[in-house]
Amino acid sequence: MPKSNAVPVGLFFEVVPNPGHSNHYFSYVEKLKPELEKHKGLIWLNRYEAKFDDYSLLSHQLWDSEKSLENWRQNKQHRLAQKAGIKKHFKDYRIRIGQRL
Repeated sequence: MPKSNAVPVGLFFEVVPNPGHSNHYFSYVEKLKPELEKHKGLIWLNRYEAKFDDYSLLSHQLWDSEKSLENWRQNKQHRLAQKAGIKKHFKDYRIRIGQRL
């Protein structure tokens, strides 16, 4: 449950991997799993593949607070994965964050 006075925060991470790079994305996801399990604040996370194309992926997350999300964003392993994605593996991506109403 949310920390006292904390407002849950939702995150949508949409990504279009470069052709042939989907496996690289999922490899990074698997490597980050132990780090994420150690991190406090993630309430749930779901991943989806697009129904009408072969390349779009969506990660939908709910965090207990903006502070928890910011702490994860600053995680060293997460930052390395982000840099690799941006430089090599992602054709396009978008991150949207908002408070739960």
